[in-house]
Amino acid sequence: MLRLLLIIISLFLMGCATTANNTQDKLNTWIGSNIDDFLIQVTPETITNLTSGGKKYDFRTRENIAFAIVCDYAFITDKDGKIISVTKPYCW
Repeated sequence: MLRLLLIIISLFLMGCATTANNTQDKLNTWIGSNIDDFLIQVTPETITNLTSGGKKYDFRTRENIAFAIVCDYAFITDKDGKIISVTKPYCW
């Protein structure tokens, strides 16, 4: 029984790492785009104004592969709404 539990935990942790890497690859393709193009598809959890004039858009995704996996990430934009960076997804 303990062995089965350890196998399940291992699979879950591998799934989280894979999901974070896949999410990072997808998000990086948005760098250089206007945030409005992304907002058509996804609604942010929060939006924070930055002193630079840009904004930080925080998102949470819920993926249901073998387990329910949640990932948090954020886009940083310049004052014109152009995506200049993305944070590394934190998945659990």
